[in-house]
Amino acid sequence: MNRIFALGDVHGHINALRAVIDAAELAPEDTLVGLGDYIDYGPSSNEVMTFLMELDKNINCHWVMGNHEELLIAAVEKPEDFESTWLRYGGQATLDSYQGKVSSRHLSFLKQKLIPFCSTENYLFVHAGVEYGKPLSLQNSQVLRWDHSSGEIESQPFNEKIVVKGHTPQKSGMPMFSDGTILLDTNIAAGGWLSLYDLLAGKLYQANQEGNLRTFSIECSFELAS
Repeated sequence: MNRIFALGDVHGHINALRAVIDAAELAPEDTLVGLGDYIDYGPSSNEVMTFLMELDKNINCHWVMGNHEELLIAAVEKPEDFESTWLRYGGQATLDSYQGKVSSRHLSFLKQKLIPFCSTENYLFVHAGVEYGKPLSLQNSQVLRWDHSSGEIESQPFNEKIVVKGHTPQKSGMPMFSDGTILLDTNIAAGGWLSLYDLLAGKLYQANQEGNLRTFSIECSFELAS
């Protein structure tokens, strides 16, 4: 069976990213969905972007836009309006990783590949939040990329799809599960862990900023739509 992986917020930590991807031994027939916030705060956003671009050549990848990618693109396109905000929220570390100028190749990749959400038969992958009761075509980008839902997660699926998301860091270092949501931002930006989750097998791969690895088997208690 082809595997489906969800990658939590990376935030510029290349050691952690390499560790979880290597441990999962992704194959060309697997699917990888990034949940956004690949950059900012960590010291290696440049290397992270290069790594993701190589992954994209060899694996079936879908890259959801996070609020930090949105800020980066806005800062480049309208620096007078957005650059200071981006730099204040982790962007300075990203700029430093590029030695002062973000790669045009990386920017082109982001603009071409980033998507607001990824919807499959059983899952809806978003960065931050989703508006229940609204069709996907009418979802508010502010909610998709910025909503924290007061740190809580919803107790029901979205149109019979399990919502898989990041954005709200879990200080415990472990994902949060409910009957309708899987939350995979496990606080790598502030010294926690990066999470890569095999949705079908229930296997969680985690690495810290130094690249130290740990794994768990976590069976989801909810049933998927048939």
